[in-house]
Amino acid sequence: MRKEIPHSVGMELELRGPWHWSVIRPVAGLLTTTGGAAYVYTGIAFEIPLVRSLRLTPAFAPGLVLAPGDGDLGHVVEFRSSLELSVAPDRMVRVGLGFSHISNAKLGTRNPGVEVLTLRLAFGAT
Repeated sequence: MRKEIPHSVGMELELRGPWHWSVIRPVAGLLTTTGGAAYVYTGIAFEIPLVRSLRLTPAFAPGLVLAPGDGDLGHVVEFRSSLELSVAPDRMVRVGLGFSHISNAKLGTRNPGVEVLTLRLAFGAT
């Protein structure tokens, strides 16, 4: 979302398993972009119910860069922190808007980081 970072469109596939402990749920995912980047991650999400079917979901997931694409983030290990607001119009569908930041937490000599805005459509999500 910053001018100095190359922009691209991405697709993310995320699995939030059926297992959970209170509001904590494990997540794993793969993010790819039209710029040739690929990132795989695993971590935890905190699914916090709000009013009706509205849900706030902060998450944290360390991961590995499989391909840097057009934006080298400075290290093979990167950390993804995110915040999502979603609603379930149906028992088996959830629609949300998410914002995440991916960076290497100064593990490398460079740490430009990248911001990601996501429109999320989840199936089988209650």
